[in-house]
Amino acid sequence: MSLVDLLSSPPTDIQGTVQKSSVMLTWTQSDIDVVQNYTISYTRTAGCSDAPSGSQTISGSMRMYTLSGLQEDITYNITITAMNTRNRLSATKSFTTFTACKFS
Repeated sequence: MSLVDLLSSPPTDIQGTVQKSSVMLTWTQSDIDVVQNYTISYTRTAGCSDAPSGSQTISGSMRMYTLSGLQEDITYNITITAMNTRNRLSATKSFTTFTACKFS
């Protein structure tokens, strides 16, 4: 079995810097992992039923991404999944955040 056949480990130290309708995400990935891409999924956990949800696929070389187009005053569960070069899924890491409150 080669290193490429092994599953990538999940990203660690996921941080989110919340803005009005976006979250700047940063994370750490083990240096021995061969990551082809990341899938960043987001779903609302509370609030308005028409709040957006979805996913984005980005390059495995990235360790930062700004998830934009989020709705204000909504709590989101964000999951980052690493995939290796053979598209085998790693475990996922997730955290819950909320976008900033509306300004009066």
